[in-house]
Amino acid sequence: MTATAFDTLKTAKTLTKAGFTKKQADAHVEVLMEVTDGLATKAGIKDLKHEIKLLGSGLTVKLWQMQMGAVVFVLGGVFTMLKFV
Repeated sequence: MTATAFDTLKTAKTLTKAGFTKKQADAHVEVLMEVTDGLATKAGIKDLKHEIKLLGSGLTVKLWQMQMGAVVFVLGGVFTMLKFV
């Protein structure tokens, strides 16, 4: 997953202009970095949706293959029973 990025220096400067001490601004920036770490981004969500779509397509193919295998198995049993009739 892509990391959420923001300008830490700009954020700290904005906080100090608003009246925070440098120590307070640095602490807030550090907390923001921790909180935003691991948040999903639009690009990350888009990639995940694409991966899910690909997995879904693969599962559809596997399900179809299993159904066809079951049909072949049943037909084989029917033809085998017809030999004895």
